[in-house]
Amino acid sequence: MVMEVDEDEGYKAERAYVALLHGENKTFLLYAASLGNRLRQLDADTRRVLLVGKSAEDHPAPQGEHVKSLSAIWEVEEVDLVDCPVADKSRRKRHRYVFTKLRCLEVPYRRIIFLDLDVIVRSSPAPLFEVPAPAGMYHGRWDRGQAQHGVPLPPEAFYDDGCIGCVNAGLLRFDPPANSSARRALVKNMLEQVKALSKSDESYLPEQYFMVKELNGWHHIAVAWNCEVNPEWFIQYGRGKRRAHSVLKAEMHDDWWKLGGTEEELRKNVHMFHFSGQWLQPWWYIHLDPEDAMKVIKKHYACRDKRGMIALAVGDWLRGIQELQKSDEYSAEQAVFQEIIDELKHKARRWWEEVSLCKLCKNPKEEGEDLCEECEVQSHKDDKENGHAGLPFKKCQVSQKKRSSPLGKKEEKPEEV
Repeated sequence: MVMEVDEDEGYKAERAYVALLHGENKTFLLYAASLGNRLRQLDADTRRVLLVGKSAEDHPAPQGEHVKSLSAIWEVEEVDLVDCPVADKSRRKRHRYVFTKLRCLEVPYRRIIFLDLDVIVRSSPAPLFEVPAPAGMYHGRWDRGQAQHGVPLPPEAFYDDGCIGCVNAGLLRFDPPANSSARRALVKNMLEQVKALSKSDESYLPEQYFMVKELNGWHHIAVAWNCEVNPEWFIQYGRGKRRAHSVLKAEMHDDWWKLGGTEEELRKNVHMFHFSGQWLQPWWYIHLDPEDAMKVIKKHYACRDKRGMIALAVGDWLRGIQELQKSDEYSAEQAVFQEIIDELKHKARRWWEEVSLCKLCKNPKEEGEDLCEECEVQSHKDDKENGHAGLPFKKCQVSQKKRSSPLGKKEEKPEEV
C-alpha cells in the first residue's frame, strides 16, 4: 500500500525499516522485493517503508507495474530525487542521487533503520532500534578497534590530522523529528546545504561525509551488522600493453577479519552481509541453486577467500530469492518477480557460457590475460613460500579492484575511497 501522511501528523508508529529505490534497473527491484520479504520473515511486527524516486532527466522512475508489485511487501512512498553530481567524484556520476537517502528523515516513525537494497539480512535487525541515533558503522582511518557497538564515536574519529572519517551509509539508525513540519524543516535545511556543495566537496562517498558533518553525536554499529563482502586477496591490473600486476591484500579493519576464520564462524557471527561496490553482484549466480552456487564460488575463490565469505553471502542471497518465490503472501505479484528472475537468469547463463577461461584451472579470467586471479594469487603465494620474488605485493583498498561482469563488458574501475 502507499503510505499517506497527514499534514500535522506526529509519529505513525514506533519503528520502521526504510529503503530507497530509484531508476528503472530491474535488478534493484528484485533486491527490494527480496529484502522486504526477508525483513517480514524476521520481524513481521515492524513496518517497512520503501522510498521510490520519481523520474528525473535521463533517470526514469521504476515502472508503475513494478512499483505496484512492491506495495505488497512495502509501504511505498514516492519522493523527489536529490541530484548532486558536483559532489560525486565517480567518473560516471553513479552516486549523484545518493543524497535522496536524506528523505528517510521525513518518514513519520519515531525510530528507523535505513538499509541499502544490496544487503542480505541474516537475523532480525530489531536489536538495532535500541542503538542511540544517529548511528552507523564507522569508516575511515581512525582505529575502529577502539569503537564499541552502540557507543558514541569520538570527534577524532571524524577529524584527525586532516583525515576525515564517516559512517557506512548502507545501514543507518535515525530518529526523525516528532512532527511533520519539523521533519520537513530538517530535510529542507539539509537539502539547501547539499545544493551549496561544490567541486571541493566531491567524494566517492559524498552522502556519508555530508551526514557526519550535518548531524552530531554519531554512534557505532558493529561490523557484524554491516559486513562488506570481499575476498581476502586479489590482483590489481596495471594499464597499457606492458602492464604490471600486483597482489593485493584487502585493507579492511581488524574487526572485519575477526568475524571468523571459517565459513561456520562467519555463519554464526555475521548478522548482515553488504554487497557494497560493483566488483560482485549476487545475481551473477542466480541461474544456480544456492548450494551449487556456493560450490562454484568456493572453487573460484579457493585461494583468495579461504574462509568462504563470498560463497556464504551469495548463497544466503539466493536463498532469499527462493523464499520470495515460494511465499504465499505475494501470489498476485509472483508473475512480475518471476519475469525479472528469468531475465537475470538468462543474462547470467549467457555470460558464464561466453566468459574467457583460465588455461590452467578453467576459472573465469580477465580478457587478455592467460591466467585467472585465483592462479595469479596462488602463484604469488607459492613463490613467496619458495623464496622467490613473485608478483609485487602491497596492501590496498578493496574498492580498487576491476572485474568483468555478466553484462558482457568490463565494469567501471571503482575508485579509491
